[in-house]
Amino acid sequence: MSEFFTGKQLNNCLLSIIKEAKSELTIIPPYVKLHKKYRNALEEKVNENIRITFIYRAESKITPKPIELDNLEFLKRFKNIKVSKQQNLHAKFYANEFMYLISSMNLTQYSQSHNIEFGVLFYTGRKTVIPNSQARMNLTIGNEMIKIINSSKEVFTSEGYNSNTLFPNLLTYDQSLEDLKSVDSDDIGHLENEQKIGYCISTRQLIKFNIKKPMCNKEYEDWLSKKDFNAPQKFCHFSGDLSEGKTSFKKPVLNKYWESARRIKELSPF
Repeated sequence: MSEFFTGKQLNNCLLSIIKEAKSELTIIPPYVKLHKKYRNALEEKVNENIRITFIYRAESKITPKPIELDNLEFLKRFKNIKVSKQQNLHAKFYANEFMYLISSMNLTQYSQSHNIEFGVLFYTGRKTVIPNSQARMNLTIGNEMIKIINSSKEVFTSEGYNSNTLFPNLLTYDQSLEDLKSVDSDDIGHLENEQKIGYCISTRQLIKFNIKKPMCNKEYEDWLSKKDFNAPQKFCHFSGDLSEGKTSFKKPVLNKYWESARRIKELSPF
């Protein structure tokens, strides 16, 4: 499922990615001169423990000043952030845990106010049901972004930066999804319940949403040897959130998501 944006809609799309981030925000623009509205949106996140990964283009003779100094100082205020620079970076990528934007637009006032820019918004499957072809593409994109991040030169990292797996909602793709029918985004809303996507409560891999089997095949085979219905698990089958042991085979959906899961998946109460 994807959406195309340009002009003010593209600006608003990027703004939404920043504002709607709850746990993760990735910003990869070659050039940075923050527009006031984006700076204000980021400033609202200063006291939240959102993990921010920020990469800009490394300085060179051609681009001696890819980021404004005061913008760099502003980023140092965040308590869970890593800022890096990448030689020859020209790609633009903006993401939170729910969606990501691949665009031509830099994070500069000029790009946002004067240039003709395009962007395509994709969903991670965290909140929105996606076809298996989208899940495969998410995996490819997530791996490519990690290559860029890992090969970038660190500028500074806050003491509280969480170095756990980046893009968990892009990197969780299970081959069992191949059993799902390939569908166009227009048909997504008409999928049957058994064709909806969920998360393995043990590994967070994308799998079919199945309240009776909320695990990927490998983990399910291991579970069969013990059949412990109440053993604490790591993730929510509906959202993919860390559950801190509050989910189990018997109760695979976190309480806070149960009403949403019941409504969307048409399930009966536990």
